[in-house]
Amino acid sequence: MNTPQKTIVSRELMNTLNEGCASCGKRFEMGESAVMACGAWGDVQKLVHENEAVFDEKQGQYVEKRCYEASRGGI
Repeated sequence: MNTPQKTIVSRELMNTLNEGCASCGKRFEMGESAVMACGAWGDVQKLVHENEAVFDEKQGQYVEKRCYEASRGGI
């Protein structure tokens, strides 16, 4: 099931994506799970592989892992 923040990459979506994952830079593959997440790139949410993001309950949105960990005093 797709939500506004989470989606399964379809052939149509894969063909319209000009850039790869905003977090890891790899291209998306059909059937992969992806989420809209905020990150170090600014206020705009970008599509990233789901395993590259953490859902922040406090913010109610996905945050790119490195950005999330940095904000929590990690890395």
